[in-house]
Amino acid sequence: MQGKFVITHQPVGSYNISVEYVGYRKVLKNNVVISSGKTTIFNVEMMEDVLETTGIEVIANYFQIPKEPVFLLLKIRAVVHLDQLKRFPN
Repeated sequence: MQGKFVITHQPVGSYNISVEYVGYRKVLKNNVVISSGKTTIFNVEMMEDVLETTGIEVIANYFQIPKEPVFLLLKIRAVVHLDQLKRFPN
């Protein structure tokens, strides 16, 4: 994921910046210094993270047509024990 952001009209000083995006770990940049008349550039590398949830319930009517497209992207991690796998037929 790449992005370029410009923040303008920020008073001179030192700032702590938090960068967050769904599906990625939060990144904190401390003591980012904004100087008068200068452009401050800093790079942030974000690592993917697993989205954990207790469950998802999808409710729909067969005859209902959505007005807009629906997109859902999830990365779900599950743990299955060996005794659970043995219950399934070969």
